[in-house]
Amino acid sequence: MSALLPGDYGTLTPVQGGRVLRFERNLLHPIDAVWAALADSAELAKWLAPTDIELHVGGRANIRFEGGDAVDGRVLAVDPPRLLEYGWLENGRDRGTVRWELTAEAGGTRLVLLHTFPLSEPETLDFAGGWHDLLDSLEAMLNGV
Repeated sequence: MSALLPGDYGTLTPVQGGRVLRFERNLLHPIDAVWAALADSAELAKWLAPTDIELHVGGRANIRFEGGDAVDGRVLAVDPPRLLEYGWLENGRDRGTVRWELTAEAGGTRLVLLHTFPLSEPETLDFAGGWHDLLDSLEAMLNGV
C-alpha cells in the first residue's frame, strides 16, 4: 500500500526488505537535456552538489554536499539517456539506492525518481522533503533560473 505524502512529496511504498520513495515530474525539456542534468558533473553541481559519476556499471558515484555530507556509491545500472541507478552510501551509512528513469514524451520528459531504502534506515521521510526541494532545483536549473 502506497502513502501519498503531503504537498507533492512523493509516495512511500513498503517493499520486501525496505521502502521506496517515488517522485514523478513532467519536465518541459528534451530527454537529452534532462539526462545531462543527471549525469554531467558540471550540470549536477548547479542543482545538486559537486558530483562525479562514472557512467558504467561499477563506476563511482560520489556526491559532496555542503556541510560535509558525502555519498560514495557505485553505479548499478546505466542506459543513457533513460536510466541511471547508483548506491547511496552516505558517510559510511547505507541509505539504499537511487534510480532515475527518463521517458521522452510529447513536449518534454517524464522523470521518475525512486529512492529505495533498507528497513534499517529510519529517516526515510527526511529524504522526502529533501528530494522534493532538489527536484524543484533541477527544474529551475533546466528553466534557466
